[in-house]
Amino acid sequence: MAQNSSNPVDSFGVIELCLSLFRQIERIHLETPEKKVAIVTFGSSVHVLGDGSQTKVTISENDFLKDFDKLIDQGKSLASTFNIASVSNSYG
Repeated sequence: MAQNSSNPVDSFGVIELCLSLFRQIERIHLETPEKKVAIVTFGSSVHVLGDGSQTKVTISENDFLKDFDKLIDQGKSLASTFNIASVSNSYG
């Protein structure tokens, strides 16, 4: 990803990242539409977007972010409560 974009909004390659993510989901939709895809972003906090049909969950508590086992447990808990649709049902 180029970081020399002339668009100041895209100085970190955000547009390229979004396009790449879209292309990957599109490819999954075409090749294996029954697959389930959830989007999770990591940074100073963790954002779980799921398939986009539910409210985003943000994990920003230091206890979770600094303790790998707690973060994994939180992820497992979310995995059991998020209803992730197949790409064929959520794509669009």
